[in-house]
Parts: sequence; structure tokens; C-alpha cells
Amino acid sequence: MSKPVRYLTARRGKDGAFRYYWQPSTPLRANGWKVERIPPNWQDYSTPEALHSAALLRAGELNDILDRACNRLGQQSPKAPAPKQYRQETNTTQAMKRRGDPEFGGRQYLYVIGGQRGLQKVGISRCPERRRRALETSSGRPLHIWALYGGRMTFANLLERDVHARLAAFRRQGEWFDCSLDVALSALGAAILDLHKARCASDENK
Repeated sequence: MSKPVRYLTARRGKDGAFRYYWQPSTPLRANGWKVERIPPNWQDYSTPEALHSAALLRAGELNDILDRACNRLGQQSPKAPAPKQYRQETNTTQAMKRRGDPEFGGRQYLYVIGGQRGLQKVGISRCPERRRRALETSSGRPLHIWALYGGRMTFANLLERDVHARLAAFRRQGEWFDCSLDVALSALGAAILDLHKARCASDENK
């Protein structure tokens, strides 16, 4: 049985479908961390499986933001600092516009971009939204950013190679894969989990 993701909750709506939320603890909410429905573009997902995978990824991103806020001040998460200087990172467009902040220096974003059906592109970029617009213009069809995972360049490159390897059987050309969105998101989630496990094991051996 897989370990639950911190602060990820699911609520069944009147239509019977699950809605996912990142719901920090009461002490965290008292200190400014807010409940957030995830993923932000939840209405764009056509299958429950894809929505669930995207919610897992988004909850992981928000937990990383929380942990970095705690680590910077040497605090435990139940007494995490107010998220004033970190909340912008939860809005990807705002985060990518920031300049001169070492917290974001050298960051790359691994993205999954594609349509509701058809090919999905898995790549890295400093500005995924700009990349999406360029791809949308060249392809002539609506494209969405289904998932983003930010990190240092080295981590993003390792993650990209891992996801590409997992999706090798679906590769159409370059970074485009002829697979369902759920398959692409599952590969990304598994790659993130494995890399974090490897990093934790490395830290324990130091």
C-alpha cells in the first residue's frame, strides 16, 4: 500500500466525482498556509485517473515549498513560517517572472504539455508557459500544461531522462510521446518518487 501524500485530501462532490485539496494542518493554516484545490486547472482533466495523478504531483510541489520554507529557518512543519515570500512560487507564471532571488536561481521546470488527446510532450524549460504558447502556435491546436515540477537544473535533467526512459515505448519523435495523459503523469510521478528516495538514501549515508 502506498504511503499517503501529506495534506492531500479527497472529497466526493454531488456528482460523485472526487475533488482534491491540499489541506495543511490547523497550525499551518493559522500561520497563513491556505487550503488549495488541486491541480489549479482541475477542470481540464477528462478522466479521474489523470486528475488523481495531477493532484498527487501538485501536492508534492506544495509540500516541497513548505519544507523549503521550514528548512530555511530551521523549523519543523507544524510551526512553519508564514508563506509570504513563498506563495508566489505556487503560481508558476509569477514564479518564473521573478529575478535575482537565489531561491529560484538556476531553476528549470519539467513539464508535460499536450492536448486532451493525442501526443504529450515531456521536456524542461525555464518558462514552460512561453514554451506552451510556441508549441500551440506551431501545432495549430490547443495545448495545456498538465504538470510542472520545478527544481535545480541537474535535478530537472535527471528527472527528464528518467521519464523519457519510462515512456520509451511510446516515443513518437524527440520529446513527443504517443500515450495517454494518465500514462505520462504516472511516469512522471514514479520518476519523482524514485529520485526523492535515492536522494534521501544518499543523505542518510552521509
